Amino acid sequence: MLDGPATSTLAELLTGIDESTAAANVDTALPDAGWRWWRTKATARGGRQQVWFAPQREGWANVAITDFDDGRRLLSAFTVEPDQALPSREDRREGLTLQWSTTEVELAADQIATHTFELELRNTNNEPWRNIADDDNSVLVRVADVTGYYVYAPGTPLADIAPGSAVTIAGHLQVAGGEALTPGTYSLTAQLNSLGLPTSSNARLRIVP
Repeated sequence: MLDGPATSTLAELLTGIDESTAAANVDTALPDAGWRWWRTKATARGGRQQVWFAPQREGWANVAITDFDDGRRLLSAFTVEPDQALPSREDRREGLTLQWSTTEVELAADQIATHTFELELRNTNNEPWRNIADDDNSVLVRVADVTGYYVYAPGTPLADIAPGSAVTIAGHLQVAGGEALTPGTYSLTAQLNSLGLPTSSNARLRIVP
């Protein structure tokens, strides 16, 4: 609907508006022309609300006007600016590698749930890696031959990384079904969740009784 022709001017839209509501609800400069009707709907108080948009700069200006039995009111007016398109995760992780700080870990069975696995996130690019999308340091560690599951644990935003430099991030082991691992040797893999970046090699976990 917004791609259609402009049908109204601002003056036409505001005809008969209660001026006190216009003064209270307009906090942005509105275009004089180019207004396009978007939708009309009934309100909970028995009125009829119309929503209009007009192109403004890089986005759209919006007004919502409602007709009640006792008059016409401007309920809101604001500008909607589009979000800047972000590069894909694949593009954002280009030149980054995720490696285990140590590939051999030995733990007692009762240490697994609280053990912190450290990983190194390195920038192999010739220029700084910038965190332009608030990607965070949340890491999933799982047994490589068992389907893992992701328990949401909010991370903290990653810092920018200088060329050739690395930051240390931490992860905790999640086991499918929440079942305890029995003593033995396991191959582990990890992934930096927000960037979808896996480790390029596995680590080995040995659980002792």
